[in-house]
Amino acid sequence: MRKSLLLAATLSLAQLAGALTLTGGVSFFNPSGVEGGGGAMLSLGFGQRVDEMVMATVQIDYFNKTFKKETVVPVDTAAGAIVSVENRRVEFEHSVKYFPLTAGVAVTLPMGGRINPFIEGRLGYGLAHVSYNYSEEVVSASKPNDGTYSGFGWRVGGGARLKLGFRSALLAGVYYNGNTVSKTQAENLFTDLKMSGLGFGAGLELSGF
Repeated sequence: MRKSLLLAATLSLAQLAGALTLTGGVSFFNPSGVEGGGGAMLSLGFGQRVDEMVMATVQIDYFNKTFKKETVVPVDTAAGAIVSVENRRVEFEHSVKYFPLTAGVAVTLPMGGRINPFIEGRLGYGLAHVSYNYSEEVVSASKPNDGTYSGFGWRVGGGARLKLGFRSALLAGVYYNGNTVSKTQAENLFTDLKMSGLGFGAGLELSGF
């Protein structure tokens, strides 16, 4: 009896593991509230197939962007010198680290070939940490404070899934991330950071874990 139960449990776990999918990827993400033209966002996701078309997924992303303002000052050299040098001074540096965690459903449309289109929708929660570093020479009465912002968000996207092997596929697509994160400054006073924007990238999907 015990052997039968153990065998049944083992088979159930094997079937569950066969339905699990691991996805890793990188995309170019351009949030509206961050200066510097966007940057790379790394993604790691886990999914479980409901059937051939539908897969439930959970995904965490990491985005890090640093913006520097530099002042270039030429250095005087003696007349006839064979080199021309200059000094660069960093007036300030802004850094944004963003961690959205989302869960949702991806729907693949079987087309009978190796390439199949897909669409996805997600809901989640985003955390962003903002830091500022000013040089001592910069004097400003309105320097912002470092802090952590948070808030609920959503994401929609679509693309194509290229089947590589029996349990592997290459993904390519575009998405829109809708997320405004906030920080409480005082009673009835909040600061918002818009982390909404377009992204596009590629990833690798592996099944059978």
